Amino acid sequence: RLDGLVPVGHSSRPWFYSSAVAGGDTAGVRYYEIERGQHFDAFLPAPGFKGHYVAMQPFFDTAMDLLAAHLLTGSVLPPRRALISAAT
Repeated sequence: RLDGLVPVGHSSRPWFYSSAVAGGDTAGVRYYEIERGQHFDAFLPAPGFKGHYVAMQPFFDTAMDLLAAHLLTGSVLPPRRALISAAT
């Protein structure tokens, strides 16, 4: 949500809403925002980034695990726009 390099208002959010308008059905679409997330984990050690942002990779891994479980076993995905917790 705080990504200054690739702001969600200019990337993810418009994509999600345009897909909803184009397809009309977003029942199977999930969109998750990560609080204090940003796209470039390699920048995290840099001054001004460390402690301000969180690594995205653990959230991505959790999302992919949830998707795999959904596809393989039919488990329910968290609702869209919900914040998911990364596995630690």
